[in-house]
Amino acid sequence: MLLAARPLPHIHRSPWDRGWPVVQHRHTGKRASCTAWAAAAAAEQPDSRAGEGAGSAGSSVFSLSSSSSSIDSEEVAIAAVLASAGLDPAELQEQAPDAYDELCLKLAEVLAEVHAARVAKAKISLQLPPAMLVARICFLYWEVGLTAAEIRHGYCRNEELLQFDLDGARHLHIWLQLQHLTEDQLRLASRSYTRLWGTNVLILQCYKEHVQQQLSVTDSQWRNLFVTRPQSLLALPERVDGVIAWLEAKPLGFSRKEVARLWRAFPALFCLSADVLQQRLGQLASRFSLSGRSLRQVVFGSTSVLVRDPGTISAQLDSLLAAAPCLRSTTIPWLLCMGGSAVGYNADTVLSKIDFLRKYGFDEVQLSRMLARNPMVLSTSVEDKWMPNLAALEEVLGSQADVVVALAREPGLLVAALETLEGNVEVMKEQGMTSADIGKSVGKDPLLFAWDFKKQDFQDKLRYFEEVLGRSPRYMLGEVPFRLRTSLKKVDYRVSFIENKGDTHHENTLTWVPWGNERFCEVYKYDLDEYEGWREQWMQSKRATQYGLHKAKETGMARALQARKRRFRAKVDARREQLLSDGEL
Repeated sequence: MLLAARPLPHIHRSPWDRGWPVVQHRHTGKRASCTAWAAAAAAEQPDSRAGEGAGSAGSSVFSLSSSSSSIDSEEVAIAAVLASAGLDPAELQEQAPDAYDELCLKLAEVLAEVHAARVAKAKISLQLPPAMLVARICFLYWEVGLTAAEIRHGYCRNEELLQFDLDGARHLHIWLQLQHLTEDQLRLASRSYTRLWGTNVLILQCYKEHVQQQLSVTDSQWRNLFVTRPQSLLALPERVDGVIAWLEAKPLGFSRKEVARLWRAFPALFCLSADVLQQRLGQLASRFSLSGRSLRQVVFGSTSVLVRDPGTISAQLDSLLAAAPCLRSTTIPWLLCMGGSAVGYNADTVLSKIDFLRKYGFDEVQLSRMLARNPMVLSTSVEDKWMPNLAALEEVLGSQADVVVALAREPGLLVAALETLEGNVEVMKEQGMTSADIGKSVGKDPLLFAWDFKKQDFQDKLRYFEEVLGRSPRYMLGEVPFRLRTSLKKVDYRVSFIENKGDTHHENTLTWVPWGNERFCEVYKYDLDEYEGWREQWMQSKRATQYGLHKAKETGMARALQARKRRFRAKVDARREQLLSDGEL
């Protein structure tokens, strides 16, 4: 095996001379007599094992304690806490002196709680001696950096948190440090995967090298996933290879670069068998008549659907359709293809959102129209997104009835950023438009109001129509807002061609702006081939350069993927900050 030739060195408590990081142990610096500790605990716990038969010996010890004042109050408290759970402090100190010396009161309380829970569940005897338990708790606290509260919570979630080989865990900890993982990142990974420290470091290193070879995964990308989803990185190499082959084969036909991007977005997919994934996707395709393109969209946009049982999903969707006919059969496949977030919710949650829209004023036809256009609105929060946006739209349009009409035409307004809607109103007011003018504009073209008017490319478009075509921003926004949805490249291309032909059509009307090329050439008697061959000259024109129209623009899919990546990164960062702030430092 590749890794067998590179065994990790044996861990010692002294600094190493091999360049490995030194394991720092934080001793309390207060190692009192274990006999005195046990006696102190016995004094507070008369029924404990340590107090049995103490007699005069115990009295003499206390006399010695009072005369020398060598027993610290915290040490006494630690011994008392351990004794209260049936643990013998003297025995623990003898069996695990280094770990015992690292105990503080918070860790002693955790140890006592864990031991009491284990005793209550044990049928015959404990498989893990308390001395080994205290050593593992101290490792997680002092070396990994988990707080006492995090250790307690992790054990309540999964008792396997403390079921690991201590030497193996230290090997793993040092290797992870060499991968440049910080203490905060290791804390998060430990909280995400309670069985982390039972992982074999050689296996993890082998799996890391495999995905790096197969998918060109960088160290930084691997670290980012390890922090949030460490268990996903333990997929067997042969299983990873099987999923890669399935994704690259027909009908999916993903490229290796796309497969790598999918691994970074949803590594849990590669933990499943390719046969299972193929069966689940096939069932969804058959049930909802998905095309080959839709299958790719399901895998890329709704990967979480594939890790669930198709029968459960189908039953849930059938119940939704029965209770809400407005979802229609055309909406469900769209939901599956474009993210599937609403599909993952409880049916009652989705139905409650539909009921909210009904009470707001939507009839069944308007609901069907809106959800057919954008069913992903069901995946957003009513309180955090819908209600603020509805209030903003009511202020602009004047009534709930007008809002319903606008949303039926452009559902994106319901989930648009509130800052965008408010910013658009500011831009329109800056152009001298009254509230009535703004409401009239949005009523004419609610689709445009979902755009961000403050973005530079939109501001450039307003400036172009004013400087080149003589139409003011107020006129464009108030009278013909739908003309502003046409690409500025397309507009200037036609203006440039019209000017080259010596015509003035663009000065008299803007009806030509949204037309297709065939109709444009047919109406103005231009040769289509000549028009389409004008591109080279247009790209070299002064105006195209001035407005940056000669540059290639990213595709909508590329921009959507970048936005999705930014949202995911922001979500991970927020979760990291929340987890760190919740722990006691």
